[in-house]
Amino acid sequence: MYHSEDVIRQLQSQNVLAMKLDRAVRAVGEEVKQHVSNIGAGAQHLLYYTSCLTDEYYDVCTKQHLEDSRFERESSISLPAGILSAR
Repeated sequence: MYHSEDVIRQLQSQNVLAMKLDRAVRAVGEEVKQHVSNIGAGAQHLLYYTSCLTDEYYDVCTKQHLEDSRFERESSISLPAGILSAR
């Protein structure tokens, strides 16, 4: 009887640990998805700024700069100094 109670307690504690691990792995997966999405958005943003290198697409560069300026004013996120002025 004593050993079966120990086995039951052990299995219950392992079940709790397995559920916590499952939740942690899912949370990490969601964070990874978010980071990949942010990296993709940053890469797209950088691609848009390559238009600044050509005269034909200077209007795209100007629109992008205006949009970034608007975002910086409206956002509570403070960008590092020189990010927008370097363009």
